[in-house]
Amino acid sequence: MTSIGDGVVPVIKPPGMTSHDVVAYARRLWRGTRVGHTGTLDPQASGLLLLCVGQATRLAEYLQGEDKVYVAELILGVATDTGDSYGNVTAQVPPSQAWPGEDAVRRALEHFTGVQEQVPPMASAVRVGGKHLYEWARVGRDVERPVRTVEIYRLEYLGRNPKPLGRFADWPAAFVRVECQAGTYVRSLCADIGAYLGTGGHMGFLHRERAGSWRAQEAWTLEELQDLTATGRMDAALVPMAKALRDWPLVTVTAGVAARLRHGQAPRPDEVDLTAVPEGLVGLTYEGSLCAVARYGRQQIRLVKVFTGTDKR
Repeated sequence: MTSIGDGVVPVIKPPGMTSHDVVAYARRLWRGTRVGHTGTLDPQASGLLLLCVGQATRLAEYLQGEDKVYVAELILGVATDTGDSYGNVTAQVPPSQAWPGEDAVRRALEHFTGVQEQVPPMASAVRVGGKHLYEWARVGRDVERPVRTVEIYRLEYLGRNPKPLGRFADWPAAFVRVECQAGTYVRSLCADIGAYLGTGGHMGFLHRERAGSWRAQEAWTLEELQDLTATGRMDAALVPMAKALRDWPLVTVTAGVAARLRHGQAPRPDEVDLTAVPEGLVGLTYEGSLCAVARYGRQQIRLVKVFTGTDKR
């Protein structure tokens, strides 16, 4: 196989693989190319994962903090120590007593919409005492976890799942669409909803539909990426760095300014048209290629990151 250019590749992570497994797969596919991702998905989860390729690995921090949309399977009647179906059962009620009714579920979703506090699950990657929480969990330690504030923008009841899979198939389950702030733990949300309903609950399955303005519908399967790479058509999947900063203000610079940018020299405000640009981060481009990320404010431009400008399409 061969390396590809610089940019972002939206992929569909299949269930059963970790996000790191997907990155390792891409690194084998595009040998000699740096690859990273912008937001971990649980191994049992599927859906949109953004791969940053080549110089675009330096853009990952700007993409991972965007809002997310998931479809989660909420299984009621069983609580687990991990908040998902892989954990040990900590409490349960008989399947016949686990469904509180659609109206009650809808009221619970309304209750959990908005700003709230969450406790990260023990299976998460949050660090406590120098170790990831999942490392403490592996040795049987339940450590005190920092509470974080998150915002749930919308919870939509999508209906009951008529055929749940797995070891809890006898218990009732519902599909819920979750629109939330980055950093929200959907496992914790499902467990909290189950506790609020008095039945207990956990997350059975999770699919990420959207991250910021990126949608799963535009993503590629790993099999499709393998075919595109083998036939030399990776341009179809690679989004150049300038286009990957979809919601950013982009400012075109002259050839002379672009040449100086590559040597780390910031342009003067009078050398670029910033009349319609709000203060904050801005992308500086030349002929469609990203040259730099800069911060504009108080009529000054400060370079944050400089690129060699090889992502032109």
